[in-house]
Order: sequence, then C-alpha cells, then structure tokens
Amino acid sequence: SRPVAVKTGTTNDYRDAWIIGYTPNIVIGAWAGNNDNSPMERKVAGLIVSPMWRALMNVALADRPIEQFVPPPPFDPSLKPVLRGIWQGGQTYLVDKMSGKLATEYTPEDTQEERVFLGVHSILHWANPADPNGPAPTRPEADSQYELWEGPVRAWAAAQGYADQSLDSIPQVFDDVHTPENAPRFTVTNPDTKNDYQANASIPIQINYSGRYSLAQIDAFLNDNYLDSVKREPFTIIFSPANLDNWQTTNRLRVVVYDSARNRVEETIDLHLSDGLDRNASSTGQ
Repeated sequence: SRPVAVKTGTTNDYRDAWIIGYTPNIVIGAWAGNNDNSPMERKVAGLIVSPMWRALMNVALADRPIEQFVPPPPFDPSLKPVLRGIWQGGQTYLVDKMSGKLATEYTPEDTQEERVFLGVHSILHWANPADPNGPAPTRPEADSQYELWEGPVRAWAAAQGYADQSLDSIPQVFDDVHTPENAPRFTVTNPDTKNDYQANASIPIQINYSGRYSLAQIDAFLNDNYLDSVKREPFTIIFSPANLDNWQTTNRLRVVVYDSARNRVEETIDLHLSDGLDRNASSTGQ
C-alpha cells in the first residue's frame, strides 16, 4: 500500500542470502546464513530473508506516513569517478570519439567519451569514508579495512587482465576535427527577411552551405519552438506558421546546421508574417 524498493541476492553456493529495501523514510537490510559459512540449501536460502524483511517492515511502517520517492538530482559530472560508478580507476579523461584525440572546448558533447586510467583498487583507495567527496587518501592503508579489501580486489583485477596504466597511455594531441576553422558555413536563402509571408502559406526553409565536411542535418525553430529536422537531400524544411500557436507579425526563425563530423552552427533571422486580411477594408466591405 506504499512505494517501496527492494533487492534480494545470494552468494556462491548459497552461503549468504541478502535483502535490502527501503521506503523514502526507512531502510532495512537483512542477512541469513550459517555461522560456520557452510552452504544453505537452495530452496531454503531464497525463502528466508524476504518474509523476515517484510514482517519487520510492516511493523516499522505501521505508524509512519506514506511518502513518495523523490527523483534524484541531475547527474553531477564533478564527482570523482568511483562515486559515479566508474570502478576501473580513479582518474578519467575525455576524448573525441571521431578522432580518438583529447577533447577540447569545441568537441561536441555527443562525440565526447570519458575514458579511465585503468587501475582497479578497492573504494578505500580512492575515497576517504569520512570525506568521500574530498581528495583521495594520501595513506589509504591507515584505514583498518584497507588491506582486507585491497588485496583481494587487486588479485581479482590481475586475474581478469586489468593491467595498470600510466599517464603516458592517454593521447598526446588534441581533437583537430572540431575546430573553429572546420565549422560549417551557411546562409539562409529562403525565407527572405525583406518579404512578408502569409501565415497560412507553406514556407520552405532553404540554405546555401559550404564546409570541410558534408552537410548532415538541419533543424529549424520558430520563436524557439521546434519545427522539423531533415537529414538528407534536398535539406529543405517546409512549414505553415498558421499551424502554430505562437506566430506573430515579426518572428525569430532559428536554423541549426550540423555537418557529418557533428560540428554545429546556427543562424537566426526575422520572419515577417501576416494573416492575409485587408486591414484597410471597411467593416461592411468584402
């Protein structure tokens, strides 16, 4: 009768049966197993912790209000890699997927890829439990739990073929595909900013394009409302302003152009519209 999240799990040979679940106002975890670490019977392992957890939650929530889950905050790229689920190492860098070189301020977001310096360690190697968002510990071995986790994690990584990388393994040159010099160039040839168009007309949007890379996509917006997108010849978008709710006498037509390398440029022009009615006609005229 309320929102709840829960996950069960068992370890090898059914030595452990786990469950952890929560509502927005309480979290409960439970474990079942033999004290001598001997395996449990399979049919028993999955039937122990869930009913136990449910019974305890029923009691714990009896006098608590029903609460809804709140969506998590937006992804924070400033968090250290290990806190974002990147477990293969504690340092990352960005490359341009098209050139394979280091990303720059001009590299489009959708061609960037985050890569990690391979170096698999336990989380205590990268994060101080007392200050997880702070710098990595200078002496992680000072934590009493460090060696208990670091040795097995490193052994597992070696068995899986994860070899540590150095800073020399990253590319030494920067993305030369996405640069101001390679940006596409275009002008809007239609509609003409000097003309007035009737709102119920079908108006084609056409451009004159040049650039190092071929034209790949055109997007159009009227007063920041999306009109359409085309990705093939003749790269013409046709629209009728009368089908829109927000057209005005003077409008902002924004055209966004992408080349085949995902370089992006845009241009905004004024589009003058009328409803086609004769404003000078008398009230009794036609």
